Amino acid sequence: MAVVPSVVFSAGIALVARPDWVGIAGALVALVSGLLFGGQYIAGDGVASDRKAGSHLGSGSFVFELIFKPQLLWAFGVAIAHCIFLYLSDFIGDDTFRQFFGGLPIIVWYSAYCLQGLGIPGPAAGASYGVPRQRWLALSWAAAVASAATYIGVAGLASPSEFSWAAVITIGAGGIASAVIGAAVKIWRTEMGMIPGYLMFFIANGASDTQGFLDGAVILALVTAGILAFVGIVIQAGYLMGLINPNHAKEKV
Repeated sequence: MAVVPSVVFSAGIALVARPDWVGIAGALVALVSGLLFGGQYIAGDGVASDRKAGSHLGSGSFVFELIFKPQLLWAFGVAIAHCIFLYLSDFIGDDTFRQFFGGLPIIVWYSAYCLQGLGIPGPAAGASYGVPRQRWLALSWAAAVASAATYIGVAGLASPSEFSWAAVITIGAGGIASAVIGAAVKIWRTEMGMIPGYLMFFIANGASDTQGFLDGAVILALVTAGILAFVGIVIQAGYLMGLINPNHAKEKV
């Protein structure tokens, strides 16, 4: 992620120049812009061309470049950005806005799974390259789990001490749920992609101040993640059985 140093530098300059809400707003713009720019870079750099991708179909490098790499880069970049936002949120006095501000990178991450054009290809991409449906979804699931583990590992070690492991794991579980429902949305109803990502964010982010897994906010977030994942599994099952076909027209790789 070559964009990370410039984004961190820009955010740092904004905070040094104005150590108040204006500086925080400037840092916010720099960091969110960096995440979105990075997503577009991933989208454009994933596979050079259909011919090149087709020539590597079935190879490990093709699978990594098309399925694993985008998800892992998103998870790593978001984990770093989330930690930075959590540290910046200490400057905010209002608890509601502080919690929302601290979790902004997470809404971008969840949206990348559920919306087209942010670098994480859906099943239509696999179909266009001739990848069997079952194989594509299995690899996508594996990539989602690996990405959530990446986020949990980075955020769990680098985030402020008051950000508990329960909160980290809950947000990671929300990432897996977003990946499952996001793949389903890209198969069936691409225009609804914003809804599950935003829903998962607002509920999972509500658990960011919790300290244990028995906290009501954590339980609610995990139950929501389970429901979204279940809905995604049902739609994916219909896709595997040939009852639902992906929307090729709106798929962007």
